[in-house]
Parts: sequence; structure tokens; C-alpha cells
Amino acid sequence: SSFGCDSVVHLTLTVTPRIISNLERTICEGSSLTVGTHVYSTGGTYSDTLVSSFGCDSVVHLTLTVKMLPVIDAIVDKPEIMKGETVQLDINSNEIYTYHWQPENLVSNADIQNPMATVENSVWFYVLATDQIGCGSVDSVFVQVNSLECGEDNVYIANAFTPNGDKYNDLFLIQSLVPLQEMALLIYNRWGELVFESTDQSIGWDGNYKGMPAVGDSFAYYFRGICGSIIIVKKGNILMIR
Repeated sequence: SSFGCDSVVHLTLTVTPRIISNLERTICEGSSLTVGTHVYSTGGTYSDTLVSSFGCDSVVHLTLTVKMLPVIDAIVDKPEIMKGETVQLDINSNEIYTYHWQPENLVSNADIQNPMATVENSVWFYVLATDQIGCGSVDSVFVQVNSLECGEDNVYIANAFTPNGDKYNDLFLIQSLVPLQEMALLIYNRWGELVFESTDQSIGWDGNYKGMPAVGDSFAYYFRGICGSIIIVKKGNILMIR
């Protein structure tokens, strides 16, 4: 001691081993993982030396996997409808996910891939798709409700057309202000021969018959279309002017 006397010290020494941790973690694309003071968002293998609660080194070996988010495409069978119609929602995807649709109160089952919905007003439908580890993506689809009423007054059929190649009134087309779920247009000449037919509103008659220009004349047409639950029938004559 400081007085020259013997001093006996009994020491109990504990050696704390270095702590080595091996971590395997999976995160979703766009997320991050914090280890100590380090933040990781890219997949790979990392080693970090940290300080434990005893003041000793702690080594962490991290294997990080970054999982891609689900790739989905929300679709609807009828993007434009009349008020009160029912639509079929669905998802384009080759993977198996869990789903949740919004607004919940409009769909038949919010937690299936392809619910039905009866729509009164134009609306966005949103769907969250989640994979097995909890990574999720959101997509949406819009349904437009036409404010016009189904009826023949909103389907216009001209009484003449001029297929002379001037790009003005060259086609005999059905013009409808309301969406037609189905349609059929038949055109006959004066001898009762069918010269043109179409089930597509965007495809009209160009005045040709059997690959040749038909002679200018009066032709009879018959139109049948379906708008919502309404069947619209129109028939009459169309004058082709050469």
C-alpha cells in the first residue's frame, strides 16, 4: 500500500465472448431494414461491427432479400354503363395474392379477385393485392355512368351518305350517345339482297358490295341494339349518293 504494507487483491475476471449474429431478413421493394446505425434497402450480404451493452464488439452478418411488389392490372368488363347496371371487376395477374377492394359497400365480396358491383354513379374502384410475405400493390379502375337514358332518341341513324372518298360522310355508321352492349346493323338493296352487316358500332358501310362500289340508290336498313336492359330497334331507308 502507500504505507509499504502488503495489499492483497483478489480478482475475478469474466471475459465476455464476442457476439456473432447471423440474420436472414426479407423486406418488400421500397422498404428498408435498420441494423444498429445502418439502413439497408438493397438485397445482398452485409457484415457490421456493433457495440454491445457490455461495451464489447458485436458482429452481425446480414443476408437481405428484397421482394418485388405484386404486379397487377385492375380491369372491368364494362367501363361505361348506364345507371344501375352491374359490372364484373377482375385482376390481370399470373400470381396468387389476397385481395381487398374499395369501396367495400359497392362490391359483392371485397376479398375476392373478381367481385361484381352494381353502380349508380361514376366511381373509382381500388384494389390492394398482397403476397404471402405481406408485400402489397394498389391499382384502380374507373367506371363511367352515362347520365343519358337508354332509348331510341339517343341513337342517331342518318338518312343519306356520300361514299366519294372525300373523308366527309363516307361511311354509314350508327351514332349512339349511350353505350351499346350489343348491336346488329343489316343493309339490303331493293332486291332484298343483304349488302352489308356489322355487329361493331365502329364499323360502318363504305358503299361497297362484293368488293365493288354499289350503284347509288336507296337501301333498307335494320338496326337492333341493347343498352342496359333496353332493346332498341330501328328500321328505315338510307340514300347512297355517288
